[in-house]
Amino acid sequence: MSGKKIIVSKNDTAELAVIKVLKCKEDKVILSIPNFSQLANSIENLRLIKREAEEAGKEVVIESVD
Repeated sequence: MSGKKIIVSKNDTAELAVIKVLKCKEDKVILSIPNFSQLANSIENLRLIKREAEEAGKEVVIESVD
């Protein structure tokens, strides 16, 4: 899958990840989440990212080893 890869840090919040996805010009985004990230602490964080991305017409793929 081609698309823009966005790497978030361990301390990035879901809101910051949403901002990064929405700022991306491409419609397909690969969100790379590191081990022990705050985003992986709650499924609600991932649902928020999904909902906001869908509303913006973007496709997001999560890349993580967690």
